[in-house]
Order: sequence, then C-alpha cells, then structure tokens
Amino acid sequence: MTQAISAPSTSSIDSSPPRIGYRIAMPEPNNHLFELTLTIANWDNDTLDLKLPVWTPGSYLIREYARLLQDFQAFGADGLPLVSEKRSKNHWQVHTPDRDQRSHLSIHYRLFANDLTVRTNHLDRTHGFIVGASTFSGFLASNISRFSSKSSPPILSGNWLHPSNRSTSQPKTPVTFISLPPTSTP
Repeated sequence: MTQAISAPSTSSIDSSPPRIGYRIAMPEPNNHLFELTLTIANWDNDTLDLKLPVWTPGSYLIREYARLLQDFQAFGADGLPLVSEKRSKNHWQVHTPDRDQRSHLSIHYRLFANDLTVRTNHLDRTHGFIVGASTFSGFLASNISRFSSKSSPPILSGNWLHPSNRSTSQPKTPVTFISLPPTSTP
C-alpha cells in the first residue's frame, strides 16, 4: 500500500477533505518512462510524507520499487518548487509551511518501466502495463474524498488496446478512471 503521513494541524484551508488525482503520461514509450503527476487539493499540514511500498500484495518478495523512481519534484499552488527531501529509500518528504501554497500541490516523478512481469511496470511502443503498488506514491487515507487517475495515450502509429472499451482504435483523449471511497454498509 502507498501511504501519506502527516503531522496534525490546527489550521484549515477549506472544510473539504484532501482530494488527490494522478495523471499518467507516456510521451516517449521507447524510453520506458511513465511520467506521473500527483495533485493534492486541500492539503492542511506543514509536511507531506510520500512513500512507495517495497512489495506487492500477493507477492511478498522485496522489490524496492523506489529504485525505479527518478526526477522527484514538488510544486505549490503558484507553480514554484517546494523544498523536498528523500528521507529513506522509499520515503520523500515535502515541506508545505505556507497555507496558500498547499491549497494545490503537484508532485512530478518518472518511473522506469522495462521489466516484463505481472508484478512490475512495463512500457514500450507496443503497450503500457501499470501495477498500482509500484506506481502510485501518495495518499491512501481514510479522509480522502476522491481519487482519480487520468492516462494520456502515447502518440503512436499502430493500435493500442484502449482500457475502457477494449477496442483497438487509438484513444483520442485522455482516459480517466475514478475511484470513490467505499460506502459504509449497515
């Protein structure tokens, strides 16, 4: 599981709980790099701690997914860089002391994906395969109101299998997947 850890805060940007979204781009599939942007709205703490897991549920071999992450950058609401540091092999900390800056955070990183297994990411000119545990660093907490993921198809000749309708036509627009929190059952 990915997770976000924060110190408690007494201030409030907005009464809404934090919302996150991911944008996954594949501008040059032959370089085997997925480009990810994590956006977080309504963050209300002075720090944001992001972690990638070291293993995948169901396959408990230590995989060290963070070794494939490169070019980690964090930006505040005004687009200016925020101070961030790598705290351990799979843990990045972003400092967000300014309330205005943390109303909308953007985290950018790239993932090398050239291992063709069911437990790891793979990207080339023929296909893209994403494993959540090795891809999504960030927020999985009980107070999240909405999680979304948007995938921008690469510009390629040939056909890719479109994930939402299983057709082989080239997607013309980004594909969006949305996961809402589970509803409680009596």
